[in-house]
Amino acid sequence: MSDHSGMMHFESAVAVQEFVNEHLADYRVVAEKYDTYEAATALQSDFNLCPWSIANQFESPVPFDELAGPDPVDMVNHLSVLCLEEIIDELLAQDG
Repeated sequence: MSDHSGMMHFESAVAVQEFVNEHLADYRVVAEKYDTYEAATALQSDFNLCPWSIANQFESPVPFDELAGPDPVDMVNHLSVLCLEEIIDELLAQDG
């Protein structure tokens, strides 16, 4: 994990998973009250996580043709939140 110009970058999927695991307790209430997508969005926003460095570490949880849109930046942001959401879901399932 590295921090370039205020944005947190990850070098591996394991680093992303460890980061989410470390901070999950702070976002559990959001996940339970709203949903895990909202928790993932808040986590990414609160820590200024680089969406490209997250999305680049995982296979896309949705087909890329479903991510099509006018703005590729929005597409990568959405994909990174989906990756974080998948990790949160897995960790919550282990706890439950």
